[in-house]
Amino acid sequence: MSVKDNKTFFLLVENFKEMEEWINVLSLKMQRLIENPQNHGLKNTKASSDNKRPLTFQQDNDMEIVDFEGEGEERKADEKTRLINEEVKQMVNQNICADCKNPFPEWFSLNLGVLICITCSGHHRGLSTDVSRVRSLTLDLQTMNTLRFLTSVINNEINYKVFEAKKSSVEKDRKKSSMKDFIKNKYEKRKFCQGIPSSSKKQDDLIKICIKAIEEDDLTKIYPIVCFGIVNTNHFFEYKTKGIKEKITLLHLAVSAGSKDIISLLMHNSADPSLKNSSGMSPEDLALIENKIEILE
Repeated sequence: MSVKDNKTFFLLVENFKEMEEWINVLSLKMQRLIENPQNHGLKNTKASSDNKRPLTFQQDNDMEIVDFEGEGEERKADEKTRLINEEVKQMVNQNICADCKNPFPEWFSLNLGVLICITCSGHHRGLSTDVSRVRSLTLDLQTMNTLRFLTSVINNEINYKVFEAKKSSVEKDRKKSSMKDFIKNKYEKRKFCQGIPSSSKKQDDLIKICIKAIEEDDLTKIYPIVCFGIVNTNHFFEYKTKGIKEKITLLHLAVSAGSKDIISLLMHNSADPSLKNSSGMSPEDLALIENKIEILE
């Protein structure tokens, strides 16, 4: 995508749905600017002579957003974006890099949920995307689900409980190794983890551990099994609900239990919200029926 000042930006997305969302946002913005070129950059409210509806112009990070009064869904989306931006700003200001401990981390690992600084983000990019998928907190479009995931990982001190469980080994390695090697040892080789189930375990046994974690709403217990790819998050298993046995996935169970943190973990690690259980219901369907759709947003 080319813009003024001879700058070119390339937007990388995870899937087709995310690509469509970006295209819609950018198309709407361009359409607004074409329709109202004389108003570009204004920061007040005027009445349109064509449709007699008031327009609101506001400056936001050097981008002007034009909003029609009465467009409730659009205003709701703008408000959500504003809230997300505020949360991101707080997150950057109040936390430190999970690896080097420097302040103001502006990057994060999408699947691991750890905040990192720009230098360490470069080392994370050197890992395979199965291990860590790096995104920018301040530049990439965020969702409430992603913010919820990051917040839950921070609040549960996952970085220290899981990745740095062997504290003495961590400090020794941090002193003698380069940060690049330390990060590789920490996330790829998992040298400082302990008590992590083996990937050679049967899926059914791993699922039992995950079920117990969801029932107890224990993010710490399920986190390493899911984000290390030890368990298949879309594996179907039998589970008895209200006296009826059904074949479901972990995401079905987490939605029914209302485990927001675990739902976020699963969805950031390939859990499919459209898979249907043996009753023909997807996690999305369950969320709608139980009026919990916001936990999947």
